[in-house]
Amino acid sequence: MYPQNPLPLPLTLTTLPKISLGCPILDHLLHGGVPMNTLTELVAESGVGKTQLCLQLLFITQYPPLSGAAVYLHSELPFPFRRLHQLALQHPSLQNPLVNVFIEPLYDAHQLFDKMSKLEFMLSRGGVVSSHLPVKVVVIDSIAALFRSEYGNNREDLMTRSKMFFEISSRLKAMAVKYGVAVVVTNQVVDVMDSDGVGNSECLVSSGRRVSPALGLSWTHCVNVRLFLYRQYERVVGEGESVEFETRRFIRVVFAPHLPDSSCEFVIKREGVIGIDQHRMIQEKCEIVHNAGTLLRALKP
Repeated sequence: MYPQNPLPLPLTLTTLPKISLGCPILDHLLHGGVPMNTLTELVAESGVGKTQLCLQLLFITQYPPLSGAAVYLHSELPFPFRRLHQLALQHPSLQNPLVNVFIEPLYDAHQLFDKMSKLEFMLSRGGVVSSHLPVKVVVIDSIAALFRSEYGNNREDLMTRSKMFFEISSRLKAMAVKYGVAVVVTNQVVDVMDSDGVGNSECLVSSGRRVSPALGLSWTHCVNVRLFLYRQYERVVGEGESVEFETRRFIRVVFAPHLPDSSCEFVIKREGVIGIDQHRMIQEKCEIVHNAGTLLRALKP
């Protein structure tokens, strides 16, 4: 890599092309979608929706103007092939969308290094044998699973692990910039006992628990954008005044050089991940309350 003149380069990530999330509300939150040429991280506990969002990207990438293929490296076994086929049926305008999705398993961090060499060769060709489309998005799901049991908590292992973080992230960022692709990685969370969080890392809350992204501060410094997906349980009164719990899911921008700290509620449906317009939802609830009040007044003698 040679020194570049900074004048023709984009001033911020807002000017870079982005991959839509397939939902205007989620795209509005991210000012257009997931930025290209960067390393974006999705952090969440199990079952919140980070894999669902990644699977959705595989098909949205195939629409113009990107018209690209996708590579999915997964370490969380088994891979959700049934859900992948279900999402493919939601895009009838795409011709054979599964042909443009390439899936490879990962078992440890060392294998990821080998895969990255093959991935760079694939990107340098602009496409692969079974697809004529250029690769536009690379997903690694999840990065934490690769380091789950291979390294201990002693000083030597932690230093080795941190070194691998920097090597992996630097290669992924270099590929993203050189070939104009979006690299998306998922990460897990760990419980936090100290209310101040882990080091300088912010303490987040999901399912009523204080959590922090896995892999610590070393990995935090390796990503360009961090998105936190979390859920809340709210008590609602059901039939017969019984108390039930409603699950609500949210996505929050923790840090990004081009985005403010903001959040949005979303739901997971058969057709994919869909954002919820809070203002519209509040308005609809107010209308329901107003109509109920009108009905009660009309029923009074």
